[in-house]
Amino acid sequence: MSETQNLSILKTTRKRGDEKFLLNDQPLPATLLDFWKWAASDLIGNTSRGILAEFIVAKALGLAEDVRADWLAFDLQTKDGLKIEVKSSAYIQSWHQKKLSRISFSICPARSWNPLTNTMTDEPKRHADLYVFCLVKHAIKDSLNPLNLDHWEFYILPSSKLDGLPKIKDKTRKSISLEGLKKLKPELVRFSALASAINAVADDIKDFPIPVEEIFDLVNEHDKVVGRKSRREVHRDGDKHRAVHVLVFNSRGEVFLQKRSMTKDTFPGAWDSSSSGHLDCGEKYDACAVREVREELGLRLESCPKRLFKIDACAETGQEFVWVYRCENEGPFTLHPEEIERGEWFAPEFVTKWISKKPKDFASAFVMIWKKLATDGHG
Repeated sequence: MSETQNLSILKTTRKRGDEKFLLNDQPLPATLLDFWKWAASDLIGNTSRGILAEFIVAKALGLAEDVRADWLAFDLQTKDGLKIEVKSSAYIQSWHQKKLSRISFSICPARSWNPLTNTMTDEPKRHADLYVFCLVKHAIKDSLNPLNLDHWEFYILPSSKLDGLPKIKDKTRKSISLEGLKKLKPELVRFSALASAINAVADDIKDFPIPVEEIFDLVNEHDKVVGRKSRREVHRDGDKHRAVHVLVFNSRGEVFLQKRSMTKDTFPGAWDSSSSGHLDCGEKYDACAVREVREELGLRLESCPKRLFKIDACAETGQEFVWVYRCENEGPFTLHPEEIERGEWFAPEFVTKWISKKPKDFASAFVMIWKKLATDGHG
């Protein structure tokens, strides 16, 4: 087996259903559609019904032309950045029942997994901006058809209302009954009004940012531009792209590190370089370095900081080609509240010992950068 094979994240392509199974490179009389029929015909069971509910919501929002990513910390994300968690429940089950099921939805906070680095966040939380609770309300077993959207109803609720629920015996709630959900006064709609209701609830979420979707340059293994994609698509597909890291030192030789905001989609709450960020479409590395320290630290540089070294795209950098820069400044800084939880000055020796003992306290790219900094003598 080759020791140099690429073991980074696989890119999922949308299938048609007519793809053939093969044996000895010859097609067999079995297709992917045959497998789907065998594996997913029970639309009432909890697993398939949950995925079906995600598809129904995605269809309402125009997001169903993509492929489902089952590793995300939330189920769907709109083009304007709204994160949605979809939950389902039903009175009718596919197995024998003595009575109709009691309706309950999972609302358990969860740790986020990053498939680019195969690491988990430390703290469980609700990662979505709002929840869509999908209920198969039809309660007659012989006539139930989960593909009939008249058999469903949808409850839409901001995640903040779930976060505000009192704990039970000092423990965060893991589920909510239909009665408990109704007490929170969610928006109740049929499928025809689902998209407009989701948009209305999103507009009502206080302080919810409506970002302009970032577009990144895609690059090949030689860091040459080969295309463009949105930030969401790049991170989902594991495409190679570009970023910068800037290390700010003071006159005492201390380095300023930032603690990433818990709202970040990668490495939330981890310690990282003084400033870092992606290159915008068409932007140069040097221009990005100047822009990032201004946006994240409020530091306005008259010239580009000193280039130290470049790191090739790899799993540790999230498939980013990274130029690393250094500059000197005494602070204080004006930290971007949505990007940075806080920042501190540290002696380089302290950082080195900290990384050796608790590397998971840091973003993986910073660990690589810091080790190369020490090895190359740039510190």
